[in-house]
Amino acid sequence: MGIRIDDPSIELRAKHPHYRGFDLLQGGKTPEMLATAAGENPFCGDELEVRLALCRAEAGEWRIAQAAFDGYGCTLCLAAADAVIEYVTGRSVDEAAAVDFERTCALLGGLEVGRTRKGCVDLAARVLRVALDEARETCLLAGPPSVDIYAKSAGMPGEKAVDRRLASLSY
Repeated sequence: MGIRIDDPSIELRAKHPHYRGFDLLQGGKTPEMLATAAGENPFCGDELEVRLALCRAEAGEWRIAQAAFDGYGCTLCLAAADAVIEYVTGRSVDEAAAVDFERTCALLGGLEVGRTRKGCVDLAARVLRVALDEARETCLLAGPPSVDIYAKSAGMPGEKAVDRRLASLSY
């Protein structure tokens, strides 16, 4: 049995995310590539942007050296974004691209969510995959590193770029 959407751990993670804010990408090893994507869940009003600092590992595979998210959204969306970004940090691009709705629910402790809130939980994984797909198409398969990539959609019609200003949330 999993946890419900009103579980205190979900609210705590949303109020105090560890991977929110792009200043987290400062310091450490200089990334060879920055992959960025943004998207929204129009049914709830959630908007997220994800930035990934990618570096080649010694074996030649691309890894996510650092990752962060920003934007605004409901408690479920922010908790899911923090869990997804935590999970993919340090992983290979292929491992990160496998994150989906079910994996996100598992990362949140077995979250059980109905179809009306599925978009809130799934937004971070969708935006992550857009950034990784764009990185694969542009650099990982055919081109040198050190290229900035900006995607404006996370796969849903009518999505727009995220307002990059920090926004406060009300609970």
